[in-house]
Amino acid sequence: VDEALYRRTRGVDGLRLVSQGIRAVRKLAPQLPIEGRCTVTHHNVGSLQQIALQAQAWGMAGLSYLAADQESSAAFGRDGSVSLPPLDIEELERQIASIWVNPGPPWITNSHESLTRIVKRARSEQGGPPTRSPQCDAPWTSLVVGSDLSIKPCFFLEKQGNVRQGLIPGMATGQRWRRSFRVESEPTCARCVCWARLG
Repeated sequence: VDEALYRRTRGVDGLRLVSQGIRAVRKLAPQLPIEGRCTVTHHNVGSLQQIALQAQAWGMAGLSYLAADQESSAAFGRDGSVSLPPLDIEELERQIASIWVNPGPPWITNSHESLTRIVKRARSEQGGPPTRSPQCDAPWTSLVVGSDLSIKPCFFLEKQGNVRQGLIPGMATGQRWRRSFRVESEPTCARCVCWARLG
């Protein structure tokens, strides 16, 4: 991994700051495990193993990969969806095979199923079969409070309350919604990229 690749992938010149931040945390809390997450795009698809080995050299405790989300504007404060060039699927498959061997699990914290899902999503975005919703318990086990104090069951789903109502009343609104919510029939869940630990 070099600064030019990081700049192309993220749009900012921040690789050195990432490295410095890891070292600073390691100095203050040497026992604290630091795990990373890498979003796969057309820029870095040929460097996934290199990224893993660099993160390992920095002393990180693990790394996971996920597909780039191009549709969930509400989750990341965008003004709308983004459009990225298609992935080289053959190269993606080669890189996934490589990282599964070296560094491999458990340092690679993805399940094999979740890595395969990145490939399926890439094929879907290039006209292949649509992806199906994964098994997921996030709507019942997580809580996301946004910068506007909205309460969401996960980053990608609709707001279900607001802390301004009070945390307990805001959460109660979400509880009513959860009674009828079904992951398997939710289109947002079918497009989900947040499944690194499935399987």
